[in-house]
Amino acid sequence: MINGLWAAIRFLTIIPLPGDLGAEEKDLHCSMPFFPIIGVLIGCCAALFYACSHSFIPVPVSSVLLVAFLLLISGGFHLDGLADTADGLLSSRPKEKILEIMRDSHIGTMGVMAILLNLAVKVTAFASLSYENAIIAAFLMPICGRVFLVVHPVIFPYARKEGGLADPFFNSVTWGAACWSIAVLFLWAWIFGGYLGLFAALLATGVSFLFGFWSNGKIGGITGDTLGATCELAETTIVLAMCLDFTKVLGS
Repeated sequence: MINGLWAAIRFLTIIPLPGDLGAEEKDLHCSMPFFPIIGVLIGCCAALFYACSHSFIPVPVSSVLLVAFLLLISGGFHLDGLADTADGLLSSRPKEKILEIMRDSHIGTMGVMAILLNLAVKVTAFASLSYENAIIAAFLMPICGRVFLVVHPVIFPYARKEGGLADPFFNSVTWGAACWSIAVLFLWAWIFGGYLGLFAALLATGVSFLFGFWSNGKIGGITGDTLGATCELAETTIVLAMCLDFTKVLGS
């Protein structure tokens, strides 16, 4: 079990770990149930980071620094998946060509646009939030993103029939791990964010499922790149949802 936890830390963060514990491919097979826990840990660090920076740095700057922190803690891994996915799925090419484009290490115009738009939305959304809602968003975003890395491989098939880097996850994830992950997301959304947190988690769930079905329709499943894109889209949806004052909506 400890190997799975260490493998999850190695895969989802840039945190250096001593030795080779959790470094073998077989350890990835038992790592996915720990993804939500890593999301919680990252969320705690992000919320603390924003709370500290907000106290002595202007809000727009602290918003940029928070988005940079969330990006750096994962090494930009999921943002790379978003770029590759945008290049492929928005290319209007046949399935085989889309998969070939997504595997290309070069970033095209659509990929650059997706990265810039995603980061711009996150920064401006954070900058528009109240301090309390920004803390909630900073905490929930990493949880939500990592949860759907577990959920999607259970629901959608792997699009690459010849296999790929995401094989260990598609071959080992279970419905139990997916249900546990969803439970973690909504439990923390309720505890930390109340009705607004639940609304944000529900909206992010809907967006991630819509994206998964769209990907499935385009290429017959999902890939490691679309999982990275799902993580980014879920995070962005959380902070956008927090921009809505849910109490005013109910009051109206």
